[in-house]
Amino acid sequence: SSYLILDASTQSHLELVASRSGRGMTLLGALDRTATPMGARLLREWVLHPLNTVEDIEARQDAIAALLEDALLLGDLRSRLAEIRDIERATARLGGPSGNARDLAALSQSLERIPVLAASLGVADHLPSDLLSGMSARLHSLPELTTRLRSALVDEPPALVREGGIIRPGFDSALDELRSASHEGKSWIATLQEKEIARTGVKSLKVRYTSVFGYFIEITNSNLSSVPDDYIRKQTTVNGERFITPELKEVEGKILGADERARAREIELFAGLRADVLAELPKLQETANTLAALDSLCSLAETARLHGYCRPEIDEAVVLHIE
Repeated sequence: SSYLILDASTQSHLELVASRSGRGMTLLGALDRTATPMGARLLREWVLHPLNTVEDIEARQDAIAALLEDALLLGDLRSRLAEIRDIERATARLGGPSGNARDLAALSQSLERIPVLAASLGVADHLPSDLLSGMSARLHSLPELTTRLRSALVDEPPALVREGGIIRPGFDSALDELRSASHEGKSWIATLQEKEIARTGVKSLKVRYTSVFGYFIEITNSNLSSVPDDYIRKQTTVNGERFITPELKEVEGKILGADERARAREIELFAGLRADVLAELPKLQETANTLAALDSLCSLAETARLHGYCRPEIDEAVVLHIE
């Protein structure tokens, strides 16, 4: 009952959000200068669901007028909003199976910027606008969660959790031990190639790895006569032979075992971080909704500023008077 109902046909004819001539030829395209995906989605909803009461319309007008009165505040808020990632989408993904470490990183980066934005928005508490007044109190920076996410995650985590490499060194001692075991094993593998080249005299000898065969020593056909007696044939290829040694097999087991346990530990840590986020879901949702509303109002104020739009007087009369 708070909105004017517009059916799909009306929305299409009025070209509110879509047009054959492109988005730029729509009402939304003319108004949208939002800085966040959250604000862009909300402004689209505002266009498709116009308010139909004088009080609600004037409340938005008051907010836009207050922002226009303080151009420095408007510019500051818009620059701060541009630093915020899509909190709404990240929390929604983390609540389902598609959430990953990049969603956690997006939340961490956004929450870190909330205090500065809230401080700027605190000025708006004294502006003559019911919508802007107290809005800063509905922004939650969640410092404990932010600190935990920042200390846990690498700067640019991979998209797939199962690949590993999402947890920062020093965050979890058990994970650090597993990584150290894997690293030491791989260093031994790298040294092995140089040692075996010196022992066999085969300069083209390579120590390689595949997910199917694991680690092996590869020697070309022309050098098979130099193969030591302790080499165990593993596979024949077109260009040569692949071998293993008991020592190589033992180290391989340690490396692969450590890698697998490390990935399992990272998955476990990720699940814990996701649970921490979901425990704060109500505050995160309120923060996202507040940011979306602020961004939409700032977008309308910026559009009005750029084009010199005036503020129409709204009343209950049935007369539309345009001057």
